[in-house]
Amino acid sequence: MDGKFSAELLGEYLAANSCAAEIIFLDKTVSTQEEAKRFAAHVSSADAVLVAEDQYGGRGRNKRRWFSAAGVSLSFSVLTHPDIPLSCIPFASYAASLSVLSVLQSNGTNAEIKWPNDLLVNGRKICGIISEGAVYGSKLRYLATGFGMNVNNETSDFPDELRTAATSVRIETGRSVSREKLAAEITVKFTNFLKLLKNNPKSLLEIYRLHCTTLGKRVKIILENEEIIGTAINLNDDGSLLIEKNGEKLSFFAADVIHLRNANQVC
Repeated sequence: MDGKFSAELLGEYLAANSCAAEIIFLDKTVSTQEEAKRFAAHVSSADAVLVAEDQYGGRGRNKRRWFSAAGVSLSFSVLTHPDIPLSCIPFASYAASLSVLSVLQSNGTNAEIKWPNDLLVNGRKICGIISEGAVYGSKLRYLATGFGMNVNNETSDFPDELRTAATSVRIETGRSVSREKLAAEITVKFTNFLKLLKNNPKSLLEIYRLHCTTLGKRVKIILENEEIIGTAINLNDDGSLLIEKNGEKLSFFAADVIHLRNANQVC
């Protein structure tokens, strides 16, 4: 199934699921996230799915570069206008993570969520997510959520430094899958989880708690000037991660997290 991404096929999949988002296909771009935000600035109310065949400047947390291989990876952003309270914006990445988790599992992988929005399979990263909201006054103007997924990559497609840290659907299942179908499935699932977020944010958070593999693990929290080792014990109702360190409880809204097998071993 390797080959150029078909925007027409994506449209057919979305239409079959009653999703009327506009599709914007880009042969090559720096970042679908930046394209989504530019589109939102000029078209104030339209939902859209922006897909790039070749994305060469994608980013994750702390502006880290996200590797994407043209023809086999999936790089896209979903632009939505959900009517949710500003306090629920941090939960949008949880909705996105649950969407990807559901799709990856239905495609034969034993994917897990690593807080806040990474998807792992057997300890190796298969998908990263970034969600950004634009606020006007007291309302959310739009939500741009970017997905970077390794789909039909072979091990040789990754740079040497990523070959032990990254994986793909193809590596894990031994078969190629349709990138168009995956993008459509994730978009539809994400739309549904955003509806749940609007109607019952506590329910969404509880579902995320059940599927977040970080909870219960010994972790290293990496901050700008400090590293904290403790046990991830829960998510607070505001979505922050609750860590216990030597009997002290600490909360983090955003941080780099490493899962520890023991004091010196990571996964």
